[in-house]
Amino acid sequence: LNTAMIGELYTMAAFREYEQKISDPELTILLREASTTKQRHIQLLEARLKDFNEQITWQAIGSDAFATLQGWLQSNTSDREIMRRALGDLQTGLFDSAHMCAQITDPKSAIILTEIETNLTTHEQRFASLYRARFGANVEPPTPTTLAVG
Repeated sequence: LNTAMIGELYTMAAFREYEQKISDPELTILLREASTTKQRHIQLLEARLKDFNEQITWQAIGSDAFATLQGWLQSNTSDREIMRRALGDLQTGLFDSAHMCAQITDPKSAIILTEIETNLTTHEQRFASLYRARFGANVEPPTPTTLAVG
């Protein structure tokens, strides 16, 4: 659950950073919606961790990955590259949540991870549709900020 929490916190922060760099109003809407969903995921994960009397180690929240993201954003501010990065980040989250759900034995935690996977699938499909609509024949693969944990 801590791994899922770190992933959701990181990508929520990344999406907020992306939003500051883009000009496409539809992409702005998708990033805001995804950030809102990720905030909900964080609340669910925090509540579940409290059920186990655990807390996330806030200092460990992807500081290396976030530093890499900041460096990347300095030189890559095109809507296209940000859209590819956001799509890759969503796909990484999807893979991670599905992988963790398959490994977890606690039913309540599995329900949360399944909800995360379902929500991220919806966001991924919407981002992919916008990406294809904007770039058609020039579609390139997504470029996630971090690698999947699985």
